[in-house]
Amino acid sequence: MFGKDPEKLFEEVNKKWGKDFDHNKALAGYDNLLLLLESGDYDNLELKNPSDAEHTYDNLTQKAHSYKGQILMVGKKLFQEGMLEFDKAIQINPENQDMVKIKIKALETYRTEREEEDIERHPELSEEVLKCCDKLLSIDNESVAAWLSKSTSYFKLGRYEDVIECDDIILRLYQEKKTATRDPIMKVGSLVSKAICYDLLNRLTESKKCYLEVLELDPYNEKALHFLHDIEMKIAGKKPYSAMNDLERGKKPYSAMNDLKNEQDKGETKPFVKTSGNHFQDFRTLLAKSKGYYELGRYEDVLECEDVILRLISEKGMNPSQRALSLHTKANCYYFLNRLTESKKCLLEVLEFDPYNEEALTDLHDTEMKIAVKERTEKNNTSSQESESIFCENCGKPLKPTAKFCGKCGTPRA
Repeated sequence: MFGKDPEKLFEEVNKKWGKDFDHNKALAGYDNLLLLLESGDYDNLELKNPSDAEHTYDNLTQKAHSYKGQILMVGKKLFQEGMLEFDKAIQINPENQDMVKIKIKALETYRTEREEEDIERHPELSEEVLKCCDKLLSIDNESVAAWLSKSTSYFKLGRYEDVIECDDIILRLYQEKKTATRDPIMKVGSLVSKAICYDLLNRLTESKKCYLEVLELDPYNEKALHFLHDIEMKIAGKKPYSAMNDLERGKKPYSAMNDLKNEQDKGETKPFVKTSGNHFQDFRTLLAKSKGYYELGRYEDVLECEDVILRLISEKGMNPSQRALSLHTKANCYYFLNRLTESKKCLLEVLEFDPYNEEALTDLHDTEMKIAVKERTEKNNTSSQESESIFCENCGKPLKPTAKFCGKCGTPRA
């Protein structure tokens, strides 16, 4: 019933899936194909087309398991079932790098989607990616794809020293490759990655150096220009916005800022975003809006966004760690609006949730110092005004605040 050409059957399954994206029909088709291949007549069938656009397969059985794994993990969100299919594909030839690469790519896609849906990190998935990267590097220790994926996973785990080590290897491999095969985007990406990690490790001079290297290669690189400005401000004193907050929130850098800037140039910006009823979509939109308004210095609009974000977190039972981030963003806005008491209040709320938050502790200290300076200044100004307004009613001579009579004419102070 399957005909005599399993490879044509495979192509037919893929063709139908490409039209209707019916995962269940595709999986049934792959299962039927695998049953046919396991019958013995077609065992280890040599493929007429062993390669697709990116990968090379040893036989059709391996290819079917690989495709099935991708649909199970990425399409159906069935993690364990997908992992099993990928492992079957790898076992056919453990030295086939492409089978490990496909598994890594599927894991990263699954991880991204899970993190977006749950609005939190999934370290266990990053650990799985690292295991696959180590497997790939055992086959080829100069696999740039493996080092790139390791760098990303280490970053998600907060292992910034390891990220820098991976990026250094990527940069070395870049230098060793022939000029014709070099990709400057790869070098820029690794330098930016290193710069961000140095920033998070508070190694600001090294971070600045990396951004300057990026700008030598790409003088108009928006990421480097933006973050270099922040680094220089941080070196000089208080930075306006935390790079870590951007990355923890998972926002796409600058896209929101650019969209809002374009709207502003056209005079189309609206004071706020309407909610759609989909709380997750609203949440992501609000985060992007908040970031964009912040970059434009529209701190009142940021506060409005963050208030709605906090309401959504409370109403929908979302990850409470996001509450601390939103409160900290509000604290920064109040600080720049010189509404210091409100800034302090937000920081204290952050510390109720996370008593050892170093950034909040530092900012609270700065805010309290600024409040103290402001109070002293206001007190001195008041005293100065009072002292300047005291004169002798008879001769007009200025009197000290403590004087009981005029030293010139002897007239008692009124």
